[in-house]
Amino acid sequence: MDLEELLNNLEDVVERGERFWHLFGGRAVVKADEVYDLLQTIRANIPEEVRTVQQATRDRERLIQEAHEERAKIIEAAREQAELLLSHDQQVVEAKRRADQVLQEARIEADGIRADAERYARQVIEKLATYIQRIQATVDKTRSMLRTEAEAEPPPAAPQ
Repeated sequence: MDLEELLNNLEDVVERGERFWHLFGGRAVVKADEVYDLLQTIRANIPEEVRTVQQATRDRERLIQEAHEERAKIIEAAREQAELLLSHDQQVVEAKRRADQVLQEARIEADGIRADAERYARQVIEKLATYIQRIQATVDKTRSMLRTEAEAEPPPAAPQ
């Protein structure tokens, strides 16, 4: 039997059923055994092509679902990567800002050390200049005394 003939038989069972009218439309009472037998026969006679198409449809839907899941995973991974890169960029910006701050502090400290070193050097030079002036005064005074003594002493006697 082909599928078309089986569906016609099912239609005949329904038409042979006892009809009665109800407020919401006509109804038919059919023999359940005949309907179930026909349904099982129809299922058994469904062509393989129909089953193949149904399986292909289920496989297609499964593949689409897997593709959606994979897409969601890829999007999430891309979002995480973007957040990581953004976080990394923020860390780089913060590190650069901190490095600039450290460099500025180092320049200020170096300027202070240089100023202290120059001040110390000026003090040492001033002390040295004062010391040299005192030594020069002592040298000048000693020369003057030696001249005065030399002028006051009689010349040495000539040897005989």
